[in-house]
Amino acid sequence: MSDTLSAILRHPRVQHPRVAPAIVTLLAVIALGGAFVAQYVFHLLPCVLCIYERWAYGAALAGGVLGLIFAEKPGARRAALWLGVLGFLAVTAISVYHVGVEQGWWTGTTECSGEGIKAGMSREDLKNAILGAPKVACTDVAWDLWGISLAGFNVIFSPIFAGITLLLMRRRG
Repeated sequence: MSDTLSAILRHPRVQHPRVAPAIVTLLAVIALGGAFVAQYVFHLLPCVLCIYERWAYGAALAGGVLGLIFAEKPGARRAALWLGVLGFLAVTAISVYHVGVEQGWWTGTTECSGEGIKAGMSREDLKNAILGAPKVACTDVAWDLWGISLAGFNVIFSPIFAGITLLLMRRRG
């Protein structure tokens, strides 16, 4: 680890027990906030994998909030921060899968494509399958920047968020 990073992690303000959980909470809120702004302001509807990514960010958020609640109890705070790390890593895994589906490297689940329609279905079953089909297919890229989809940005940033959390957990205090 670089001397500069070591110095930052040893700084008394960074050593405060609420700093790491606050940063985890902030990172998760920024990610979820961005997803909800994309959906409700820019009308980019999420597919089922996007929703799963949000749930994983929710787990990271829960870890951050629990870390704040248990800031003065080192063992509980550490366990909560591990929940944050696992949430961020879950986002990474789901997002890698999502990018693969978007790029056609592999097929998504039936929830991604609405493959619930089969020959010989009754009229009622067919109606339910159509009404229950996803509004957005996981293969559709709703928005990209420099060829990187929102799922691609999750692949980039969520492991960084996990790494930041791990670095903050590594410090003494």
